[in-house]
Amino acid sequence: MQNRSGRKYGLLNYGVYVISLGGFLFGYDTGVINGALAFMSKTSQLNLTPSRQGIVSSSLVLGACLGAFLCGKYADKFVQKFGLNLQSTFYQNYHKKVAITEL
Repeated sequence: MQNRSGRKYGLLNYGVYVISLGGFLFGYDTGVINGALAFMSKTSQLNLTPSRQGIVSSSLVLGACLGAFLCGKYADKFVQKFGLNLQSTFYQNYHKKVAITEL
């Protein structure tokens, strides 16, 4: 991306990458490590060894990175507006159901 004088937005791109990586790591840490790995080592659940837990968590990170890199431009170009509308519809329906159950 270039501005009118022809210079690239290097600092802006760098900031976007750093912020995206920070959000990704925060979501990964809270979602996978704190939630799922505790149950993977239990004998009544998956009974995974520590090395297999590492393989599982690494493959989740690899899949998330590949999905973000390969599908990001496609999502921006084709489904951004539709996706936001769909997400807002699910969000509204979910909260309506929660409100009904609270009555």
